[in-house]
Amino acid sequence: QASATITNRQVQISTYWTQTTADAINSRTATISSSAANTGRIRDAVDRLKTAILKYIQHSTKRVEYDLPPKFISNVNLTFKIDESIISKEEA
Repeated sequence: QASATITNRQVQISTYWTQTTADAINSRTATISSSAANTGRIRDAVDRLKTAILKYIQHSTKRVEYDLPPKFISNVNLTFKIDESIISKEEA
């Protein structure tokens, strides 16, 4: 009977370690595959951001090259009125 109990415990321990090892391998595999999926998603986001930055730089460089003001400045009026009550006509 003692031999049967020892054999039973050996089988239980063997089963436990087999399941524990399999669970550890499965969790590592799941972590690696989810990490790979996250890496792909991050890479796509970085590529989109890089493309947007490059387009902005090209657009800004073109404006500087052609000496164009930004679109929000539609009319540049550089005439100024001087308040003569503060400054005399001779100083203006």
